[in-house]
Amino acid sequence: MTKMCGKENCKFPVAKPYDRYCPSCRNAYNREWRKKNPSRTRKYAARTREQRRRCGGCACCVLAVCEFSAYYCLLHYLADRARHALGRTTISNARLLQAVFERQGGICPYTGRTLTYGTAEIDHVLPRAKGGTDCVDNVEWVHPDVNRAKAALGRDEFLMLCLAVIEHTGLAETQNGRGEWVSRAVSMGTGVPFVEASTTGASPPESPPFRAGRMSTTPSATPRRKATA
Repeated sequence: MTKMCGKENCKFPVAKPYDRYCPSCRNAYNREWRKKNPSRTRKYAARTREQRRRCGGCACCVLAVCEFSAYYCLLHYLADRARHALGRTTISNARLLQAVFERQGGICPYTGRTLTYGTAEIDHVLPRAKGGTDCVDNVEWVHPDVNRAKAALGRDEFLMLCLAVIEHTGLAETQNGRGEWVSRAVSMGTGVPFVEASTTGASPPESPPFRAGRMSTTPSATPRRKATA
């Protein structure tokens, strides 16, 4: 004989023979109990997480921890990342981020660098500050350097900014490989002359003149006045 739910006016059966309520009524009862006893709920959750951590499992489920976190499996690790990026910690958001990562093939759409869940960051194509949403078409995984440089810019604005930097500094005119391109970019950013030899044996291109406000490395033609005792 099927055991019925013990709550009044409920006609659903229980899930297990030793249960008192059906799953729906049991979940409602647990929610009410957690609202009335928040401190006991926090202590119970912390004790449960600690027990699972000692056993080498996820702090939220029975799965093993992933390589990117010491406390969570991959799904709950992504759910924790979703709390910062999307404002909500849910398994559905974790699966959404996982689907976006697989759709990109683990590649940054701006730099082409290989990404991992541990190093990549979540970015909004259209920032939320400009009306962007948390839908799957507006979220993407990018390299951390790209996320910090992009900030609150949209995709088109960021690409136009990168193009303007390349055209202004003349980095697009270099023809001696990526190594010299990076070295020249570093030398221009720090004010240090470009002295590294080209990988192809050609002479390195001349650096553009320094702008006002930067310290010039060229010695001044005016002799300095000697200090007097």
